[in-house]
Amino acid sequence: MKKTTLFLLMLLVFTFAAAGCGGRTSDFGYIDMQKVLGESTKIKEYQEQLDTKIKEMEEIEAKEKASLPAADFEQNQKIRQGELMALGKDLEIQFKESVDTAMTEVMKEKKLGAILIKGSVLQGGVDVTDDIIKRINK
Repeated sequence: MKKTTLFLLMLLVFTFAAAGCGGRTSDFGYIDMQKVLGESTKIKEYQEQLDTKIKEMEEIEAKEKASLPAADFEQNQKIRQGELMALGKDLEIQFKESVDTAMTEVMKEKKLGAILIKGSVLQGGVDVTDDIIKRINK
């Protein structure tokens, strides 16, 4: 009788343990960030925005250099550099958010437990790079 009770207790513990882990998966995906950066139209749009801003600032600097005293020119130049850095940071945040959103959607769709960076995966996993690029480019 004692062995039967112990057996049932152990069976009950294993059943609850298995049920608790049922919602998780050990499958994982990986993403090649170099490919994402190279093939994403979104990152190309962001680079074009930065290039346009740099060109505008260079034109302004060329005009101001000839017409402003050196101290004023340097002060304005520092302000423009700050604006450019802020724009770059803002675009970086937007891109990171779009990658994070795409990764979350792909994880749910493919029922993955995690998505890792390609360099950290020695073997195994599912390459989800193309799926993420497609979602980012929407």
